[in-house]
Amino acid sequence: MAERHVREGEARVARQERLIANLERDNHPERAIVGRQVLANLRWSQELSRGHLERLRGTAG
Repeated sequence: MAERHVREGEARVARQERLIANLERDNHPERAIVGRQVLANLRWSQELSRGHLERLRGTAG
């Protein structure tokens, strides 16, 4: 299950990056700012998920 969460998180981060690029391309800077804030939270959550997976695998530093 942890591996699935990491995979899904990676997909969410990639999708958010595409959405931000589209907002910037379409001249919506305020919405892009909000999108980058969401992206920061997604990346933070992704790091937590990766750390959890590493601990489950016994590879955490």
